[in-house]
Amino acid sequence: MNKMKRFGAWFKPRHIWLGVAALLLLAGGCGSGSDSLSASGGIGGSGVTVGEVSDYGSIFVNGIELDTAQAEIYVEGDLVGAGDQAVADHLPIGQRVVVQGDIENERSGNALRVDAFYYVEGPVWQVEQVDAQTVGLDVMGQTVYVDPQTTLAGIALADLAQDMVLQVSGTLDAQGAVHAGHVALLAEAMTVDRTVTVKGRVQDLDLDADRFRINDLVVDCSQVVDAAELLQEDGSIAVEGTLSDAILVATSLQRFETDLFDSMEEFSIDGFIAAPSGAGQWRMGPYRIRIDVATGFEGLEPDDLAAGIRVVVQGRLRARLLEARRVKITSRVRMESNVASVDTDNRTITLEGMAAIPIRLNILTFIHGGALTLSGIEPGDHVRIFGQYREDGSVTAVDLFESLTDAQDARFILQGPVTDVGAPAFDLMGTPIDTNANEGISFYDAQEASLSAEAFLSDLAVDSVVRVTGAWESAQLLYETMAIIR
Repeated sequence: MNKMKRFGAWFKPRHIWLGVAALLLLAGGCGSGSDSLSASGGIGGSGVTVGEVSDYGSIFVNGIELDTAQAEIYVEGDLVGAGDQAVADHLPIGQRVVVQGDIENERSGNALRVDAFYYVEGPVWQVEQVDAQTVGLDVMGQTVYVDPQTTLAGIALADLAQDMVLQVSGTLDAQGAVHAGHVALLAEAMTVDRTVTVKGRVQDLDLDADRFRINDLVVDCSQVVDAAELLQEDGSIAVEGTLSDAILVATSLQRFETDLFDSMEEFSIDGFIAAPSGAGQWRMGPYRIRIDVATGFEGLEPDDLAAGIRVVVQGRLRARLLEARRVKITSRVRMESNVASVDTDNRTITLEGMAAIPIRLNILTFIHGGALTLSGIEPGDHVRIFGQYREDGSVTAVDLFESLTDAQDARFILQGPVTDVGAPAFDLMGTPIDTNANEGISFYDAQEASLSAEAFLSDLAVDSVVRVTGAWESAQLLYETMAIIR
């Protein structure tokens, strides 16, 4: 295996499949005993939430504030402490966790157990600049994307380099690549005797040769007693060992089971939607997700659901059928309007009414609809975009929905962080929004309560997320609503 393989070999064009067994690693496992690494343990409670730590107080996961005063904290299956101090010591922002406890509602609960796992701890084999603010890494044969939303410990984004030893936590996309929520620098350089770990799906299992693959990493399991009893094709496995050239020589194997949660009154999970699974149903890892007229949507609409889009789903779990009460988009930014300009050389577009915000497309952008590539998008096409706001004032598109049949659609939506507050105007991602631009504008706070324009402006703060909607009438934009999202 050539550890310096070109990125073209592993940054493949997006397609609609989900590395299901790999994605299931998000939820830990149900096995017991020394041969199984899991997030089970009989803690109990009414609910589970699986996602990334977004804030403290005690912790926020998937928008739920979870009191951790009595919670046991586990890292890689080992109890490391309990209570808020253990959270602060071991659960950084961006860390992927499985939280079990008493979830009171969609906003709050009490955590009884929190499990943290890492996908890979090992050396960087290759670094590739995806765009000005996104870096792609090959970490020991695993694809990892790092961007300004990733929390970095001990290293800056611009300083990531080959041979550094990293610890990576995050969320898997539709191809099984890790979108890193947290990356920690463990060492500036790899040494031959350093222990490394990786979790993933068993591929190309050859028990006669004592070998298998996890993505682009070859694993030699000849030194593990009873390895054949732990391994099966497409099964999930956690491997620990040392590197010999580009081969991981395993010293320990543990099952990393995928079927921990079957039924739960309160269940939420952050992940990437897979293909439709029957009328009104979608798949996310091991779970079928049922969407019906009672399902509420936050930051997106039912028509926005598509394979490859990242969402948080909350609801009741029954035999792995998640009856969705609420579906939330994880992207802070939503933009919808007609295309004003297209720059194929620089891979950017702008939209009518928000032309000051360049929207950048890269190899991670998932284009849904009639246009398969940027070259298929033209001025006048109607698009809606979910993305991430960057410090340079641009937006990186994560999902772009395009339909040529809606080219004359008059709808306008701009949602994102507030960058300046004044009166009677404020700036939304650098775009001025005048609260007195036209009559008939309705204003709302984060609890969806109606406000006056003055009260709305007084509630605004820089970095608040606001959604502005409107419609085009004879080339004039008329605002309809302005709402604080969070």
